[in-house]
Amino acid sequence: MAVPTRRAVLRAGVCVAVAGAVPMALAGPASALSAGLPSGLHRRVFLPLVGSPFLFTDGAHSYRAVLTAVRSPGRQAGNDRYFSMLFASTATIREGQYRVRHGRLRPFHLYIGPVGAKPGWYEAIVNS
Repeated sequence: MAVPTRRAVLRAGVCVAVAGAVPMALAGPASALSAGLPSGLHRRVFLPLVGSPFLFTDGAHSYRAVLTAVRSPGRQAGNDRYFSMLFASTATIREGQYRVRHGRLRPFHLYIGPVGAKPGWYEAIVNS
């Protein structure tokens, strides 16, 4: 049996694990759900956060990374639930699942992995 590559796993959508907590943008004191914003992982929630820092924690370590891009691939351009997020960090972050925090979101889980030839770039594929 052939072992899938990291890219194949990421592209297959196995990379997102939402474990009970769902990201929701906060609108003032009200939660996103009560404000009518989408629950779950949606491209429109992350687009306004490009350029802002996120904190990735695996239980033992925490890493800071900046969201540099939110992209919709080819035929999925209009699908708000299928997109990728590109992060940059000065830390070396191992591929894996992380609890992710941002000041405007509730904590959620993402599977991220290194991408590209240069170190410090990480990608998460969302297919929810």
